[in-house]
Parts: sequence; structure tokens; C-alpha cells
Amino acid sequence: MDAFDGYLGQCAHIPRLREEFARGEMGHAYLLTGPAGTGKKSVMRLLAMTGVCREKDKPCGKCGPCLRVLAGTHPDVVELTPEDKKRDIGVGPMRTLLEKAQTRAQEGGVKIFEIPDADRMNAAAQNALLKTLEEPPEGTVFLLSTSQPSKLLPTV
Repeated sequence: MDAFDGYLGQCAHIPRLREEFARGEMGHAYLLTGPAGTGKKSVMRLLAMTGVCREKDKPCGKCGPCLRVLAGTHPDVVELTPEDKKRDIGVGPMRTLLEKAQTRAQEGGVKIFEIPDADRMNAAAQNALLKTLEEPPEGTVFLLSTSQPSKLLPTV
């Protein structure tokens, strides 16, 4: 499965990110930016699959971990979304996510936290995230995406 091929022309960083994740040498946080509809969430999902895939050629898209990421049921890949019917991501859901970040991966390896539309985090949620970004728990990766990076605090 060479699912990254559709994105290689969009960003010079994708081949490097893919290789880092495949080798298990990923950093603790990444911010994907770009206009709406350019595949940021898809790239986040592919990076998550690559991070948890057990096959040699990652992501395979066929192993149990890859299929669970695609289904949204992998216990070590968590997506942060707003609470029911709210526009913003508040501090409550952020604190819940950060508590999960303090636990070990259920399937061994890495825990990946996806925050699509990170610009939807209110200031309190962004501030809550900052401490963890500064001192991340071992084995955690935060993937944030936004089409409006100016709405994020400069420290994020």
C-alpha cells in the first residue's frame, strides 16, 4: 500500500515524515497546515497507521492495527473532537485526552493523538496542551492540523 503517493506533490515534508514514522523515529508533535481540502486529515491518518503498523512496508493497510486505525477503533490512536454540538474544543475534552496521554499504549509501541482542526481549540484547551507539548510523555505523538494557523497561540 503506497497511500502516501497522492500527497507527495503537496508537501516536500511527507517523504521525510513517512520515513520517520516507519522507522519509529517520530518527534513528539507535528502541525500540518494548508488550505481546507488538501488532505491534512488523510495524511494524519496515514501517519497514525504508519506509526502502529506491524508490517515491514508501512502502512500496509491490511494488518489489524492499520484496519483499526481506518475504522477509528485503535485504542492507541485517539482523535480529539469538540463535545456534542459545540463548535470549539474546550478544556474538558483536552484534559481527558491529556490523561490518556499519561497511560501506556495498550498494544505496545506508540500512542498517537490526532487533533484535526486544531484552530477550534479555545485558549484554555491550547494552554492545557502546552505543558504536555513541552514535556511529552514517552511514546506519545501529537498530530495537529489546521487551515488557520493564526488562530493557534504562538506557543503552540
